[in-house]
Amino acid sequence: MAALEELCLSYIHENIDSVLKVPIDMSCLSEGLVNKLTKIFTVDKMQAVHDPQDKIISQLYFGKLTDLLSGNAPDTAIASCCLCGSLYARSQEARLICESAPMRIGRNGSVTRPHERWAASTESSLGRMSTRLLKAILEILDLT
Repeated sequence: MAALEELCLSYIHENIDSVLKVPIDMSCLSEGLVNKLTKIFTVDKMQAVHDPQDKIISQLYFGKLTDLLSGNAPDTAIASCCLCGSLYARSQEARLICESAPMRIGRNGSVTRPHERWAASTESSLGRMSTRLLKAILEILDLT
């Protein structure tokens, strides 16, 4: 059964524009299948998809961004601060200052104001973001 599932997902990936022309409701796909599709699609491929009725593209962007923010994606490079809402590179986390964070005194006596990572399990706040915003975030970060 897994082989058939992989074959179907591969077909959808390769022929997404043709699949979207068929008058079907893509919201019937389970969350697990959408997650697997998200892993197959690159950001560039998602941007090339013409989905005016939003049958599946917002689900793909939501899944891609959730993977990137939760650390499940390979080479995850971004995090979000739960205090100020800014996105930042995880590799730069220790050097950045969060204006909304309370001051802390470090081990060497220096005053710091570090970002606090947002927990990706809070899907409601992420779900409120529009597809256009998700595209813009992924474009700015140049993630493929």
